[in-house]
Amino acid sequence: MVDSEVQQRTVELLKSLAPHEGYNLTALSDVRILRSDRPLARTPVLYDPGIVIVCQGTKRGFFGDQIYLYDEQHYLAVSVPVPFTMETAASAEHPLLAIYMHLDFSVATALLLELEQQQVPFTAKAAQSMMSSPMDQPLRDSVLRFLTALSHPLDAQILGPALVREPIIVC
Repeated sequence: MVDSEVQQRTVELLKSLAPHEGYNLTALSDVRILRSDRPLARTPVLYDPGIVIVCQGTKRGFFGDQIYLYDEQHYLAVSVPVPFTMETAASAEHPLLAIYMHLDFSVATALLLELEQQQVPFTAKAAQSMMSSPMDQPLRDSVLRFLTALSHPLDAQILGPALVREPIIVC
């Protein structure tokens, strides 16, 4: 699929998975879909460790003098609980649609051990509590595969736990 087709299909799936404003639960307890039909001014939040992938709309996080942009081009990774303020740009015509994947440290540890056993080159970086990183095509494709499975109850139940690992690896 062409990049714009991947984006369009991803947004369609998210709209169906998040019919209501706010957090929408999914078949996987560690995954929620956020929908916001209106902009939010700076609001205090506490993010638990996880990954926030915004597929439509824009969020900005403010932590000290740092600004973290997470939008259709950037995802946000949080490694420890972080209190900060955030704002969103959204409207009823163009709602903010995002995936929140709670980071299960036992899954992350198992993935790192598997990569090490397979002797996959791994570049360690300095630890950060929060970081915004560019989205690339492999991550977009991974998100689309994940949302497609999540949209079908049996696939979500059987394939979902394995597919939730893929974006963590790709990130």
